Amino acid sequence: MGNQIKNQQWSPQGRYLALVIVFILVGWFIFYIRELLGPLIIAALLAYVLYPAVNFLHLRARIQRRAAVVVVYFSFLVILVAIPASLAPLIFRQADVLGEQLHDLQVVIQDIVAEADNLGISLPGGDIPIDVENILGTLLDPQELFGVLQTTTENIIWIVVIFITTYYFMLDWAKMKSWIFRLVPESFQEDATILAGELRDIWRMYLRGQLLAMSIIGLLSGIGAAAIGLPGVFVFGLVAAILGVMPSIGSSVMVGIAFIVALFSGSSYLPLTNFWFAVVTGLLFASIHTLENYWLRPRILGRGLHLHPALVLLGVVGALTLAGVVMALIIVPIISTVEVLGKYLLRRIAGVDPIPPDAVPEPGD
Repeated sequence: MGNQIKNQQWSPQGRYLALVIVFILVGWFIFYIRELLGPLIIAALLAYVLYPAVNFLHLRARIQRRAAVVVVYFSFLVILVAIPASLAPLIFRQADVLGEQLHDLQVVIQDIVAEADNLGISLPGGDIPIDVENILGTLLDPQELFGVLQTTTENIIWIVVIFITTYYFMLDWAKMKSWIFRLVPESFQEDATILAGELRDIWRMYLRGQLLAMSIIGLLSGIGAAAIGLPGVFVFGLVAAILGVMPSIGSSVMVGIAFIVALFSGSSYLPLTNFWFAVVTGLLFASIHTLENYWLRPRILGRGLHLHPALVLLGVVGALTLAGVVMALIIVPIISTVEVLGKYLLRRIAGVDPIPPDAVPEPGD
């Protein structure tokens, strides 16, 4: 009896129904673990970026793959820690200068208010020290501190999870790939191989598009800073490129950084006061911000992934509003992934061959 059930062939309708059920269950599972999805994808992208260095050490330097993974991974961590550590003294010095400038500004405002009082003119601003105390009191409120501590702890935990997962992705990717393919029924193995190749190309093109967009934004920011005489041209270009990985938010932070630096440093050759130079700098970087988010990034990612730029823009804005920065970072390749899988499923349900006859299965990397 058991052998008869085992040897019984499923009808085409039964296979398609089973395929639909599997996709629904997979979609439900992905929705259930949606908070883990972003960190897992970020870890996979990091592993993908670092893996060519592992292959280089393994194939060219004749180092065992496990040892090559350890060397590349810990070298990456050292570089990641060394960059902010090298910038820390500069940041602390700038913070001290900013604190002194704010104190001087407060003294100037109080002097102006005192002079106005002597002339019988009432101006707001005399209660600035009280406002500062109130602000500090609010910041030091136990509930506020607990909220900040909780958010910081959660972010640290997620960062640790990402880095640990990246290491295991680099170490055991071949085993995980084989395990995933063993879950696929034998009759769908060829389809799964071709789909895996398409999904691999989607994420590869997305990564290339992101790197291209970041490079262009860094170049434009550096050129713009040099054109108006903003100090630290190379640093501005590098920081703008790094922040460009975060859609919308990164460029907004860059506008604020540029404005503050311009306000306290001034231009090296433009005959403008610090205030008006800060206004010019803010407008310049706001223009770059607008160009990046509403034209450049949608065009680059849309062309690479065969999506309309408007769909890319709406996807990023919607994900940023509803799910946060992490989902906004990966929403574009997720849209392309859903498109490929949905098209495959619909063609299967309609009884049409979803795989082109001339498609040659190629193993995913």
